[in-house]
Amino acid sequence: MRPFWIALALIAFCVTPRAEAADVQTILTQRLQGYYDAQKAGDIDKALGFFAKEQRKLYGEEIGSDPDKRKMAADWMQKTAPRSFTVQKLTEDKAAHTASLFTVSEMLDEEGKLAHVEMQTDFVQEGGTWAITGQIFGMNLDAIKRAANDDPEPDSAYENDANLNIGGPIRRVAFEKDYTLIVIRVLDEEHDLFLPPKAKLKSMGIDPAKLTEGTIVSGDGATSSNDEFKHRIDSLEILESGGDSSGE
Repeated sequence: MRPFWIALALIAFCVTPRAEAADVQTILTQRLQGYYDAQKAGDIDKALGFFAKEQRKLYGEEIGSDPDKRKMAADWMQKTAPRSFTVQKLTEDKAAHTASLFTVSEMLDEEGKLAHVEMQTDFVQEGGTWAITGQIFGMNLDAIKRAANDDPEPDSAYENDANLNIGGPIRRVAFEKDYTLIVIRVLDEEHDLFLPPKAKLKSMGIDPAKLTEGTIVSGDGATSSNDEFKHRIDSLEILESGGDSSGE
């Protein structure tokens, strides 16, 4: 029976960290949904209950008990509450008992138009409960300028007499049969970088395993004459790793 218990222990060891991460993401997602539900209802006290102690004190003092201030705060909460959101990823610092949930929220912009906005919500564990410490608004994805499509251009389309240097954090990577596509974010733009297929990247001094979301890269090459957001990359440098989203 001993081999069975050893195998069982090994299985438990392998699945526990992943299961813990999934549990944390589920809990934070539920907490965030609860906060947004309170926002939609204009329930200030319930909404503040999802924040950490320091933030509750700060916001509580700012709003106070004045009816006009409370109504103004409630109206603002309802106006800015997302209609829905999708979770993109979780990062967690177990030693610090903190975590961040990265989402895309469907909400109305300042002009009343539907927008899909990147959001980072930071949490801390207080008394065994995950509490919000702050939110950071990111880009409106609908306003980002990008290539008409992600298809590669023929070699004749690239302006070989122009020197291009472009860099930024990786948003996504696709290893296709005949090429590698790296999409990077540059302010309010996304640019397509086209490189040789995965099997040939190492000969360029590029480790495919390091091409992960958030990693900052810089490349030299040429821009397509058909689309200013498409670039052939002849050399690529990895400037900063995007890290491990598991927090371990």
